[in-house]
Amino acid sequence: MNLEEIQICLHKYGIEAAGVIPILAGQPKVPKYQVTAKSGEKFFARPNYPYHIFQKCRAAFDCGSLIQEPYFHSGDENALALFRWVEGESVHQAIRSSREEHQKILNMAYLAGVALKSIQSCPSDGVLKRPLIQCEAVHYLEIVDRTGIPFPYKDYFYTIFEEEMPDARMRSLTHCDFHTNNMILNSDESQVTVIDYENLSDSHPWRDFAYSLLLHNSVEHLFWYSLILFYFDGSVPETFWNLGKCFAALQILRILLHKIKAESEESAVSFIAKVAPSLYQNYSHSRYPPWVQRLEQYKETILTMGAGLPARKRYVSCGTPLR
Repeated sequence: MNLEEIQICLHKYGIEAAGVIPILAGQPKVPKYQVTAKSGEKFFARPNYPYHIFQKCRAAFDCGSLIQEPYFHSGDENALALFRWVEGESVHQAIRSSREEHQKILNMAYLAGVALKSIQSCPSDGVLKRPLIQCEAVHYLEIVDRTGIPFPYKDYFYTIFEEEMPDARMRSLTHCDFHTNNMILNSDESQVTVIDYENLSDSHPWRDFAYSLLLHNSVEHLFWYSLILFYFDGSVPETFWNLGKCFAALQILRILLHKIKAESEESAVSFIAKVAPSLYQNYSHSRYPPWVQRLEQYKETILTMGAGLPARKRYVSCGTPLR
């Protein structure tokens, strides 16, 4: 879809665009645009949005989309998805620029937790379900086996799913790509907006912590640890760490398969050589990642500081109050 086609589509739905600017950040193969309407409103436009993903988003909440029907072009089953533009910066950038401002990091963690719980509280009827975690893990591992790619600690991955998997029947709407580059802190630092819904699914809610449980030697440790504490109101279930290990392993496998398909075998081998040992080292002797163990001594301080955060109305990810 080119710029002219986007403007025609917007006009069809009553939006007169004053400007359409390509956004160069992110994956170069995924076109994204900032649209400014003549009314002055700004939107984020994503053409070639897979229709089944569009349906999943609509089934859960409208995601700020102004286009009520998917726009098809050239016979492709793709839609133009339009989202409200959020002025601000990514939480990843905000954390890096405020490493010593612990209260600000805790505030962002609290807001991100509010956004996550709001997404997870939306109805998941009509959302495509992921298979049970055990089935998904076996499926991923079988694919990796067929590639013949050298896979350090492969047996350890099998052990994770055979021995560490607790009851995983709890389900909710899950973002499944919940990391700090997909969180936008708005300009007055009063709200975190979650973006990018390609992996939206009906799955176990704790799956959304897979990225945080993989982090090591990162400036984001305080943010994630605080978010986990606030999410569980200060009392993290022991089963969270067991299941977290499984989700972290699934995240590695999912990214590995994406690299095999979209990039190259060499890229996949490099990724596995770097990340798989980290999971093993982080969890092989303890259910807690080392960075969690280091921060445990600050738990009460974090909860005390967090208790002073003002209660805020819960928002879905696009900024619309929950109905």
